[in-house]
Amino acid sequence: MSAVPPELREWLTTLLQPAVILAGVGLIMKRIDDLRDSLNKRIDDLRADNQRLDGKVDRLVEALAAKALTPKP
Repeated sequence: MSAVPPELREWLTTLLQPAVILAGVGLIMKRIDDLRDSLNKRIDDLRADNQRLDGKVDRLVEALAAKALTPKP
């Protein structure tokens, strides 16, 4: 015979199943938030890189335009 009465086991099962499900959902939501934060940081880094590259391209275009406009001997 089991040490835990069937009524208590049924009550604990009924109580614990939603708690386990909620804990699992909470962990999944935390992981999603962590991934979102990581992606947002990566997007910010890529935007900063893009701005730096835009500046370099602008300087290169200006240098090439100045070279093209320079009279050749």
